Amino acid sequence: MSKVTESLNPYEILIRTHAVAIDPCDSIIQSAGIIQETFPGIIGCDLAGQVISVGSDIKAFKAGDRVIAAEKGVVLPACLGTAATALFHPREMGLEYPSLEAGKKNGKVVLVWGGASVVGSCAIQMLKAVGFEVAATASEHNHKYLKERVGVDGGAFDYKKHDVVEDIVDGLKKSGKEFAGVFCAIIDAPTLTKCAKIADVLGKDEKS
Repeated sequence: MSKVTESLNPYEILIRTHAVAIDPCDSIIQSAGIIQETFPGIIGCDLAGQVISVGSDIKAFKAGDRVIAAEKGVVLPACLGTAATALFHPREMGLEYPSLEAGKKNGKVVLVWGGASVVGSCAIQMLKAVGFEVAATASEHNHKYLKERVGVDGGAFDYKKHDVVEDIVDGLKKSGKEFAGVFCAIIDAPTLTKCAKIADVLGKDEKS
């Protein structure tokens, strides 16, 4: 390993990688141009290695420690956290937080692309808690599940249809609800393009 001359930020850890795993996220980062936008570059989410040095704020690790790039977690909290960050963080969609007030309605609609996924299902339920009407995409056989079990009330659309973008735009326009944005739980270039088209037609600001 060549000597690293750049100093670490206080919260950073420098790790010499010994092993890596191929993760679907790596392919998405490369093909969709998210997170890392310039190449050549080093892509990798899953690794095992040894700590070389640590920033001044790091207390739990020291040089020589053997580490893996993972945190303790289970599927639901991880997916719930992913959905919550995308929905409510000011740098993402920046929506208002859920309320304890039952039956709250705000007269707005959000589209969740990938509603039958774990992240998508979590997003739908949090959006309902905020007071949004929710439309979603999924395979046709999952439409009943989305409407009866998850809470979709703004329309379910089959993402496999070639004209699904037009169907969604027409359906949401006819709803009479103010469009509040698209939550995309399926991250690949074709899907992001479709979501961007919908946001471009229906959206009013960059967070849509």
